[in-house]
Amino acid sequence: MTALHRGTLGVVVCTALISVLSGSVSAGEYYDVILANQLVCRLRDAGGYGSVSERGSSVEKNVVEALSVENVGSPKMWVKTVNGLPAIYIGGTFLVQVRRGDAAGTGSSAASLARQWLAAFKQQFPRAEPVTKIGRGGGGGASAGGSDPTPTVRRPVVVPDEDKALVEEVERLLTDSRALTAEDFEAKAEAIATEATVLIWRASSPSQAATCSDSELLGGKAAAVQSAVNGLKFARDVSDESFGGQRTLVALTIVKRVRAALPAD
Repeated sequence: MTALHRGTLGVVVCTALISVLSGSVSAGEYYDVILANQLVCRLRDAGGYGSVSERGSSVEKNVVEALSVENVGSPKMWVKTVNGLPAIYIGGTFLVQVRRGDAAGTGSSAASLARQWLAAFKQQFPRAEPVTKIGRGGGGGASAGGSDPTPTVRRPVVVPDEDKALVEEVERLLTDSRALTAEDFEAKAEAIATEATVLIWRASSPSQAATCSDSELLGGKAAAVQSAVNGLKFARDVSDESFGGQRTLVALTIVKRVRAALPAD
């Protein structure tokens, strides 16, 4: 008996056919990782996780992290052998380790499959580049028990005190936009992005806001609104679990990107 699982992440969509037999890998169980509308790897081995689906969710989190902290526009991809199996990294962020079960039945060795996956990631990451990144990835190592290497250590998102209320408002807009149907979002995305842009402008440039109440006169507004739209789309496309962990980071990124587009106070 199988069930269909679907998770989305920015321009990343991960689809898995999941067996309800926890901890076992049936012949039809797999998890597809799609980056910028192209398949980059198919997971068939649960590895150190309870199921292929759980492992796929972990890979999804790693890709979200990479999109947030790495230079995905010019990705530096590399492979490191960990516990005898190839592990794929972008910069300092661990993405996925090729397991023997992933290669079984493909006609490729784990090393060969790793090269294929790496090439696919390297091709698709620039096409998936979201809003401006914050921070940078750290190193990854081997985890105990022979499972996948430990993901990059995620530092907590630090929001400056003066921006906390603003970031919370942008988070609210992100949450509200996720609740919209695709049709409603298409119709309202620019208006929501404009609301976010004006909020950020008024909070960041109070003297300008006091002397120029018409935001339509703002230089750089079009670029700022587009940055906000990109952030809204990114937030809509991630899975619920990823959004819960990345919401503040995405909101803070939008604030920084919109500020960069607008004239300084």
